[in-house]
Amino acid sequence: MGAWIQADDLRGFLTNSKADDEPYLSLAAEIGCGEVDKACGPTLLKTIPDERVETAKHRALLSCRVRALTSVVDATTSEDVTDQFVAVKQTLRRVDGGRVGGPLLVTFTSGEDAVPEWARSAALHVAQQYLATMRRFAVAGNPAPTGFLVPNVAMEEMQGHLLISGLGM
Repeated sequence: MGAWIQADDLRGFLTNSKADDEPYLSLAAEIGCGEVDKACGPTLLKTIPDERVETAKHRALLSCRVRALTSVVDATTSEDVTDQFVAVKQTLRRVDGGRVGGPLLVTFTSGEDAVPEWARSAALHVAQQYLATMRRFAVAGNPAPTGFLVPNVAMEEMQGHLLISGLGM
């Protein structure tokens, strides 16, 4: 997808940047942005085409928050049924309050026109954590541990923007 923070942003954020870090700054920025997008959905505007939805519940969970619902197509008949549905945050619901049904192919946009400050800050903190982990384990020659890439401060910044999981799946 590409990083929406740059190596220069990260260099300015770090208080103890070293010359040895230079080859890793772009990679760290990419990782920071990727972790935020994985936890919160696309940060920058993106079209999600033909996401398949099928549920007997009154709402269906989509992969990320919906900025604009583009189309809803009945996958069995190819009939456009967009006017029967509304997107509320990360869910698809029928206008009449009935069950969603399906299978449906949903196309929508998600993300923002510009990077929100909370996302930028969270990505910088993740990138900083990545660089600190690389430094610590590069010396010992051991592989870096997994599961500790996103520091608590980044999770706190992403709070309120995290994706829902498990609803209607």
